[in-house]
Amino acid sequence: MVVPKMVRPAKRSGPSAIAPPPASRQLPPSEPAGPGTNIARDSDGVEIQAAPNLYTQSTRLRRVLGINLAVALAVIALLVIVFRHRSPASTEIETSMGGAGWQRYTSEQGDPGAKQSRQLVLYRPSLHATDGRLDFIWGVEPAGVAWVFRARDLGNYYAVRIKLVQALPTPLLSIEHFTVSNWAEGSHAEKILVLSRSDPAMRVRMDVFGAAFTVYLQDSAADSWDDGQLTTGGFGFLEDWHQGADIRSVRMSFPQRSGIEPRRPLPELRQFFAMQLTPRIFPGSGGD
Repeated sequence: MVVPKMVRPAKRSGPSAIAPPPASRQLPPSEPAGPGTNIARDSDGVEIQAAPNLYTQSTRLRRVLGINLAVALAVIALLVIVFRHRSPASTEIETSMGGAGWQRYTSEQGDPGAKQSRQLVLYRPSLHATDGRLDFIWGVEPAGVAWVFRARDLGNYYAVRIKLVQALPTPLLSIEHFTVSNWAEGSHAEKILVLSRSDPAMRVRMDVFGAAFTVYLQDSAADSWDDGQLTTGGFGFLEDWHQGADIRSVRMSFPQRSGIEPRRPLPELRQFFAMQLTPRIFPGSGGD
């Protein structure tokens, strides 16, 4: 009798070992976060770098802006220096008694010079000036020459007059100055000058700065004084009954702060430049 063999059921195969967890994901090294950088991570732990914050990440931006600003300021400073170098420090005018801009003011009621028929020939663009310099050549003659400064009208001006007292053997000149203020003429101050030689022509210069006035003859100081009554007014010449002096090559200089009129009417401009192109000598007969 054959006993059948018992077949045992096969063992169920189970996990032989617990599988190790998946290896951790190696993240690439990242640079340390600087100021102003927001760090975020996704679900797998990967760093997500957000957009830079312009309000906080400003080290490089400020550096660039600072350099640009410095360059712009340097360019502006250079332009200012060039402009100041090219702009004239003063306004110079070369004219003549017969040129444009001159106007004759005749004596009228109330004028202290009415008895002498005194007249003023003023350069109109300078009537509101404060400081300046008058420079001209005078043909020396006994009648002398007189000029005015800080002149506004017939009742307000300073006047200076020089006369040839003696020609030979020793040349003598008299120089006097006086003030007309509010139509009242003040006292005259006079002095005598002894010249080293007799010249047919003399350079006369008048400097007016603030309350200080100085007269130069042949580039040498001849007289100076202070007076603060009149603060504004123009240059001109004083004549007695059309007895004009021999005045040549009149030149005036005004600093920028002075109130010289910058513009001229077109006809006067043409006449002025035509006069500069044709050198001439005008006697002091005045111009209407």
